[in-house]
Amino acid sequence: ILYRDGSGLQRLAKGTAEQVLAMNSGATAPEWIAQSGGRTLQMKALYFDDAINYGSATWGDHSHPLGDGTIQMTPKATGNLIEVKFDLHCCGGSTWQSAQYRAAVSTDSGSNWSYVTSNSSDGGAIGAHDIYNESKTVSSTTYFSFWHTTANTNLHMFKIQAFGRTGGGGDHINQSGEAGGQERSRVIITEIDMTGSDFTSGAL
Repeated sequence: ILYRDGSGLQRLAKGTAEQVLAMNSGATAPEWIAQSGGRTLQMKALYFDDAINYGSATWGDHSHPLGDGTIQMTPKATGNLIEVKFDLHCCGGSTWQSAQYRAAVSTDSGSNWSYVTSNSSDGGAIGAHDIYNESKTVSSTTYFSFWHTTANTNLHMFKIQAFGRTGGGGDHINQSGEAGGQERSRVIITEIDMTGSDFTSGAL
């Protein structure tokens, strides 16, 4: 790359891998710099049609594929953000269908689990489902998400635990096909580069 300054034409040597071209702080010449954060490094858009339910009035691992570490991603760098979004299709019944959710992560193939970063201060809580309908012909869509800051580049396994409402029937995910077709729920996993990003979190 050739550019002109007060002395005439100058040559800018090539940068290193993944650097980007920018103007220097004095606005006098171009330079190569490291990319700033905010880039999406990888994304997995997944779905499942397993008919599952968690109705126990105590905390426990949900069924496959939510509660067994099937939700996975290997981050490209430490300090990045992994965001996991859920779109669950739940149906009603003749009683309250209800469940609360929390999320855990393992980076040693499931030997040890801890709450995800975004909710470590409140027991890993990430969302809830609550619906009452006269039959399973009526469904609702439950959305929730969480994020986790990577501390290493090992495989990250995530699982959802649930707590069913006392006297209720659970969350009944993907269990109503009366409207035609098979119900499907979706999970989107994204790794975001946080290099140089001004990211904060906390209570509103």
